[in-house]
Amino acid sequence: MSSGSGDTSELQRQLDETVSKLARVQNDSEAAEGVIRTYAPSVCLLHVSVAFRDKSSGRLLRYGGITPEGEPLKDSDGNIVYSLEGRAPEVRQDFFGTGFIVGDGKILTNHHVAQPWWKNDEMEKP
Repeated sequence: MSSGSGDTSELQRQLDETVSKLARVQNDSEAAEGVIRTYAPSVCLLHVSVAFRDKSSGRLLRYGGITPEGEPLKDSDGNIVYSLEGRAPEVRQDFFGTGFIVGDGKILTNHHVAQPWWKNDEMEKP
C-alpha cells in the first residue's frame, strides 16, 4: 500500500509542476498580447523604391529599351541592356519592410529596410 502512496505523491508532484508551467505560459502569453495591443497601432508597412543616378551627370539609369512583351531588352548574352539616354523606363528596385512610428514623423526600422542595397549582391549588378 505504501507504493500506491508513493505513486500518488509522484503524480501530485507532476500535476503541481504542470500547473506551474501552464501558469508561466499563460503569463507570457498575456504579456505578449499586451505588447501587441499597445504597440500594434504604431507598426507600419514601408515601401522603398530605389532609382539609380549617374554620379557625374545626375542622369537616371534607364533600360536600353523594352520589348513588345514589356520586358527589358537583352544583349546577345542575355544580359539586360542599360542606358543613361533615351526615354525607356527608369531602372527601379522595390522593397518592403516594417517599422515602428516613434513620434515626430520618425520611423524606426532595420538597416536592410532603410538601405536595401546594403550587402545585397543583386543590387551591385546594374
